[in-house]
Amino acid sequence: MEDPVEPLDTEQIPIEVEKNEKPLLTFQLEVKELLLMAVTSGGVFGIFLIILAFGQQFRDVIPTDFVEEQFNTIVHYGVLIIVIVILIVLLILWGIAIVTTLFQYFQFKLMKFDDHIEIEKGLLQREHTSISFERIQSVKLIESPLRQMLKLASVRVVTAGNSGDKEHSGDILILPIVKKAKALEILPQFLADYDFSVEQLERAPKTSLRRFFFIHLIWTLPIILIVSILFFPWGLFSLVLVPIFAGIAYGAYRATGFYTTETELVMQGRAFISKQTNFMLKRRIQSVAHSQSIWMEKGNVVHFSVLLKSGQTHLNANVRYIARQDATKLYRWYQPSNK
Repeated sequence: MEDPVEPLDTEQIPIEVEKNEKPLLTFQLEVKELLLMAVTSGGVFGIFLIILAFGQQFRDVIPTDFVEEQFNTIVHYGVLIIVIVILIVLLILWGIAIVTTLFQYFQFKLMKFDDHIEIEKGLLQREHTSISFERIQSVKLIESPLRQMLKLASVRVVTAGNSGDKEHSGDILILPIVKKAKALEILPQFLADYDFSVEQLERAPKTSLRRFFFIHLIWTLPIILIVSILFFPWGLFSLVLVPIFAGIAYGAYRATGFYTTETELVMQGRAFISKQTNFMLKRRIQSVAHSQSIWMEKGNVVHFSVLLKSGQTHLNANVRYIARQDATKLYRWYQPSNK
């Protein structure tokens, strides 16, 4: 494997926002878009974990006999009642997540100024975040499965923070939810240095499909076998994991792609669930590398990764199981002599 190429670090320039400065361009989230964001967000799972952690604090206070009595009462009424109770709890948590999202992103605004963009949001307390163009390392277009079906996406920027700027550095949401086509139309107006075309993506070779299936399914087989034996016959329901993860594997294969311009690298992949498209300027990339296992040599495919500065740390973006000749082209594209 060839050694990564390390460019010189670029200086990060802090900014000062003038209070009376008027934005050159403003995008505001509409109420219907905000509601759609709240409904399609995964916040319900976060609320559930918070409540679960909160309940752990009172585990020793609540009498064990009381808990057992309530559990036995629910079991007595049968499976149907249990399902209804679970659905009611999920609906309540979903409602809480929706209200929380509405409060957090109320009157969301993205504004463009001469040397930075600014985000303003919040109902009870207005939050302001300023991001210098010089600090933006990459742009990420994110599509969860549900939002992908609705042709919706969210957009984040990866920024490099200064030693005294820990709050507004790292991974920052600049477009919470918008139609994907609209996002690709809006972004060039706010971030003129980037090319947001996604039609030219080169895909992973067809021979990589079986590798995606293998890597997603190999760990499910022992689980299915153990669960089926220990909880027979109900454990056989674990076989449903096979089509689920086969679908995830196929989605990961279909999502994998990349392309380059003279100044930009675009890499797309699916990080387990959500599809991510990373737009990266060549001058912002810290280093690149490609790796190949013994198993991958036969198919002549490799993993290609890019290292970016994110906050006070680094972020690694990658595409998996692409043709070796494509990875070599990407590596040569990045070499300093080609900059």
